[in-house]
Amino acid sequence: MSNKKYKIFSTKNKNIIQNAIEKIKTTENQTILLSIAVFTSAIMFFQSNWAEILIPQL
Repeated sequence: MSNKKYKIFSTKNKNIIQNAIEKIKTTENQTILLSIAVFTSAIMFFQSNWAEILIPQL
């Protein structure tokens, strides 16, 4: 019985992942995801030690 639950669970996850990949393929969603990625990486850069080294103090 636990095997059936596991198979249903893995099938659901597979469908969710496939739907997510299909949604990412649209141009509007790609633009949104790219802007989120750039914004997140900029925040991570400014919080890191490299920002202190590469950007001179004013």
